[in-house]
Amino acid sequence: MADQNYVRYLSDNVRDKLLGSFAPTSLQPYHRVVRFRPTGLPTASASRPPFRVNLIAADPTDSTSNAKTPQTMGLIIVYIAQSWLKRGDDPSDPNAYSLYQPAQGAYGRFSMTLAVDNRNVGEISETIYDYSSGAYIQSPGWTELNRNLLWWGANLSPVIYVPGNTKLEALFYQPPSSVASPWLDVPDAISVELNGYSVPAHQLSEILKA
Repeated sequence: MADQNYVRYLSDNVRDKLLGSFAPTSLQPYHRVVRFRPTGLPTASASRPPFRVNLIAADPTDSTSNAKTPQTMGLIIVYIAQSWLKRGDDPSDPNAYSLYQPAQGAYGRFSMTLAVDNRNVGEISETIYDYSSGAYIQSPGWTELNRNLLWWGANLSPVIYVPGNTKLEALFYQPPSSVASPWLDVPDAISVELNGYSVPAHQLSEILKA
């Protein structure tokens, strides 16, 4: 079940006022890129649970990791993007990565959403026509690549709040109708990029109470 407590939908003016209320020394830029090999993703032999990636852990795919944000610091996330990466397209550097097309995941092979403290944020889903089954499917989360997934229009921009001492994960889902057909072009790596601000946990706690 999604938890709206960690998601606020703000116009640019409101967001500027919110961020402007922090002292400059308490509001610091936050940037993190987590890149991992897409191994162990759900298959037809599994019950299709999400594949969990801990966005704080040193090894993001370690299922036993309980890494969390620092006790004294919280996060305000204003940008999140997922990308699929492939090696070998650059003849001058066979190990260099190149990006898949933005719509490469739009046929519903896998979709991604965020979980804060083990709870999905927002009510995020996509209705997709699946060519393998000839039917429409519901995918939880986002499928589009290489763009800010938190930007949905000129006047609507959500932020995600991650309190201190909290787990932050990306969850990858495989729709039920997709498991019968193979993933023909598996990327060499999947990348999740986060941008925003880190703030003292006690200040963020006051915002969440508002």
